[in-house]
This record gives sequence, structure tokens and C-alpha cells, in this order.
Amino acid sequence: MPLLLIHRPAADPGPRRAQSYQRLLASQPSRRLNPAKLAEAPALKNGLVDTIAFLESLAVKDSAEKDLFFKRLPAALPGLPAPVAQAKLLPMLAAALEYGGAPAVALGALLQARAARARAHTD
Repeated sequence: MPLLLIHRPAADPGPRRAQSYQRLLASQPSRRLNPAKLAEAPALKNGLVDTIAFLESLAVKDSAEKDLFFKRLPAALPGLPAPVAQAKLLPMLAAALEYGGAPAVALGALLQARAARARAHTD
């Protein structure tokens, strides 16, 4: 059974986020925030989102893109939240290796993610 990650918003989301949130909930459709603009918001453009999006679209990536991504992934892993790495990234890496979607270089990232998971369970 997959682990569900629950995002709890901060007590004070900040004026820019609050304004965007209010625009999403506008009662008039013409005043609502465009979903395409929302997808380009800085809050959704970060390393975690980019990593998950790449792994979700791994089947359509060419081998050069995969090699570059998986060579850079071990350096990016420490910056990712541990619960996300454990519940989302680790299973995706394992599946990619199991079904041949990832190059052999991905094995290093998988082992590093597993080691981080083991450290988190011992703490």
C-alpha cells in the first residue's frame, strides 16, 4: 500500500501565495488564475518537482537525457525531503531499473536513496 504524503500549508503562506490562491477560487471564471500560468509558478519549479516529473516521463526520454539525469541525481538526493525520497523516488528508481527504463548509472542513485532511507529509520 503506497504511503500518502499530506501537505500541510504553512500558517502564513505569504502575500503572493495567498493572492494566487484567492485567484484560483474566484467565483467568476474570467477572473480565475490560468492553470498554465499556475504550472509555471516558482513554487512548482524546483528540483523535487523536476526530478519526479522526469522519472514519471522516463519512457519518452532518450538515452542521453537519461544518462545525464542519472549522473546528476546522486548529488541532488541530499537536497530532497526524506519522506518523498523514500515514498516516491525510491520505488520509481527501483521500477525503472527493474523494467529497463533506466541505465546502469541509476543503480548508484538507487543505492544512495536506500542508504538514506536506512539512516532515516535508525535515527
